[in-house]
Amino acid sequence: MKKLTLEYLDWDSEQLGFRCGLIDCTRLKNLPQPVALINNIKKLCEGKNNLEFITIKLPSNYQKAVDLLVKKGVFLIDVELTFSYDGLAVRDVGSIPNNLKFKFCKKFNREVFIPLAREMRLSRFFVDSLISKDKAI
Repeated sequence: MKKLTLEYLDWDSEQLGFRCGLIDCTRLKNLPQPVALINNIKKLCEGKNNLEFITIKLPSNYQKAVDLLVKKGVFLIDVELTFSYDGLAVRDVGSIPNNLKFKFCKKFNREVFIPLAREMRLSRFFVDSLISKDKAI
């Protein structure tokens, strides 16, 4: 198994105004079972009091790990589904409906997303009291 790491996120920290980190378990092969994985994550976070926000990315089949994290006091803010595109076809990432269509845009009007952003009250940006509403949007 590639080593589990806690990475400092410069851009996020600068944008949000506090120190952010990331533990990305989705990049690793042969992850340990959920209990062992959560123990590894806990050890990795010990003594990292200088980080105020840590994002933990888990593979979609690790729901038990999410449950264990929540039981240990981790605040579940959101769940994200990410599709991978290799330039030719979407790789199989689980049970994707057959009628799902993708359209890639070279440019878009970001203003159309502002009303949606104002409604996303459960995003990590709105939940954190250190982030102003304007910055979250």
